[in-house]
Amino acid sequence: MGLTMSSVEVFVKPAQDFPELNLTEARTLSRMYGGNAERISNGELVFEAPIDKALRLLSRMCGSKEAGILLGEYGKQDIPRGVRLAASIIGPMRYKVVVDQGQRDLIKEVVQNMEGTVDVRSPDAILRVTKNGGSYTLKLIFYTARTVLSKLQPKKWVYFHPGALQPFFCGLMCNLAACPDEGLLLDPFCGVGSTLVAASKLGLNAVGWDISKKQVYGCKRNIASLRLGGALGVLRADAASPPLKSGIIDAAVFDPPYGKVSSLFGRSFEGLLAEVAEGLWYTVKPGGFVCFFTPLGRGLEVFISRGFKLTYTYTIRIHRGLTRMLVVVRKVT
Repeated sequence: MGLTMSSVEVFVKPAQDFPELNLTEARTLSRMYGGNAERISNGELVFEAPIDKALRLLSRMCGSKEAGILLGEYGKQDIPRGVRLAASIIGPMRYKVVVDQGQRDLIKEVVQNMEGTVDVRSPDAILRVTKNGGSYTLKLIFYTARTVLSKLQPKKWVYFHPGALQPFFCGLMCNLAACPDEGLLLDPFCGVGSTLVAASKLGLNAVGWDISKKQVYGCKRNIASLRLGGALGVLRADAASPPLKSGIIDAAVFDPPYGKVSSLFGRSFEGLLAEVAEGLWYTVKPGGFVCFFTPLGRGLEVFISRGFKLTYTYTIRIHRGLTRMLVVVRKVT
């Protein structure tokens, strides 16, 4: 299995809405937290990660409903050894045990070798024991950020705009932009605040601004009503004229205005994006990533011409008249 005292094998089962995009997110997080030795096994991405960073990595995952730590395969007599490894990882967390039908006798044996608290209704982790022929596979499954963020529906917030992205997707974009844990994330079109909500739940510091007074007011109301933690700031400002010092932002995520429900305040879309690219070149640190949406075939060259390097694109068809492209670029010097 390639397991050492300092590392564990992380597995990620991508959600089926955007599987290739979700795998890219997992690979980005793996690089951020020192993962390596990647492989695909039974439709899951498996990679080795430092044991002291694995739980933090898993807590940030937004493109997967199921992810965790692969503890390995054991003979029945060796199951206690795998269980003790699980116990050393989860510590005092609440957990429950899931076994195959007809194997319920294993639950008592597992619990006897675990610490923490059994909680079948709201566990922090699930220890799954699956019989494979004459051996047993043990997995620790953790709830990812997607689970939390999917429950936060913008339509139910005190302020809503029909162009709002789902927070779990904003979280995925934050991860694609490789924002570090101690870094500062920017959304220059914060709107109702979906990106700031996602950043808060991911444990990131974030600042957002919007040129619309109504949007800024609504965003602040949402943040207050949702009682979000972390360092979050909302300003009224033009995305083309950033009110920040040079090189202070670690990563940026945004969904610029376009379509019938959005206002460009008298600018063309390409003109607006060009001004935003110049503003982000000023505020983003060298090597920092920017992740954003754009209608297919529009505006990408604006960032390339201003010194950003294209690193990733992903196309999403919204309806017959609109296909959007998710873009990740990096500031290079």
